[in-house]
Amino acid sequence: MGTVNFMEVVARKKVGEVQEWEVFKWEAVGEGEHLSYIIEGGVPRLLKSGKRKGQKTWRDSPSKRTVVTNAEIVQAAKDYEAETGNCHVCCGSGQEWAGWSCDEGSKYRDCRRCSATGKAPSTN
Repeated sequence: MGTVNFMEVVARKKVGEVQEWEVFKWEAVGEGEHLSYIIEGGVPRLLKSGKRKGQKTWRDSPSKRTVVTNAEIVQAAKDYEAETGNCHVCCGSGQEWAGWSCDEGSKYRDCRRCSATGKAPSTN
């Protein structure tokens, strides 16, 4: 199930990085309409040995920090819908994330925003 992390989309654009750049740390600051996030990320590398072999690490790689506001995240979701015509919640799949459990992993349900069509609802 492919989804888009709009916070990461905005952060990546602000720091001017390529697709390999990923967020590894974020902190929420402020409240309500003044909610923002301090984002830190970089290009990870895969560990070559040890018990975490094959997993990502950002140690020893340069990182960049930026601030992303909630309003910027909302705008990125609107831009996604305008560009693709897909619902920003389910990214066109018709299925939204509904939770996670240790036994079953991620659970999905029909997207409530688009009524499982995958298309962005009209804003008329």
